[in-house]
Amino acid sequence: MVAALWMVLVALAALPIVQYVGGTSAEVETVRVEVQPGDTLWQLAREVDPDGDPRAVVDAIMGLNGLTSGADIRPGDTLTVPAEGR
Repeated sequence: MVAALWMVLVALAALPIVQYVGGTSAEVETVRVEVQPGDTLWQLAREVDPDGDPRAVVDAIMGLNGLTSGADIRPGDTLTVPAEGR
């Protein structure tokens, strides 16, 4: 039962990544970026995919980094972000 619960939690954590890549694959190429003063998840998402919907990229960044809110980032933090457009 505990193993099944962990599998569900892992699947839910991957959901934003799957949504970002349009459900084609759970594998997403990523890069690491350092948060600079004034950076927001929205700005990082726009840099990753300037023509796309930043909400999906923000969700992917949050999922990749275990964030619950955009307020969780601080200058000097290193985040994993999708490599699209970088």
